[in-house]
Amino acid sequence: MIPEQVGFKDKNGIWMTRTQLPLSLGYAITVHRSQCMTYNKLVVDLTGINWKPGMFYTILSRTRKLTDIIILAYERKSFK
Repeated sequence: MIPEQVGFKDKNGIWMTRTQLPLSLGYAITVHRSQCMTYNKLVVDLTGINWKPGMFYTILSRTRKLTDIIILAYERKSFK
C-alpha cells in the first residue's frame, strides 16, 4: 500500500497537504453465514479455529472453482 499525498490551497489561500492510504471495501462473514451463498473469490484465514465436521467442505464449496479460494494460513492441529 503506497500513501497518496495531495497538496491544495484552502479558501483562505493557506497551502495544505493531505496524505491518504488507498483502501478498498471488503467484507468478512462466518462459515455458518456463508452457507447457501456463492462467491466469485474468497480469502480464508484458518488459524485458531476448532473445526467441526463439514465446516471445511462448506468453505470449499462456496466458489465455483477451487482456484478462486486463497487460504492465508492454517494450523494442521485444527483438523482432526
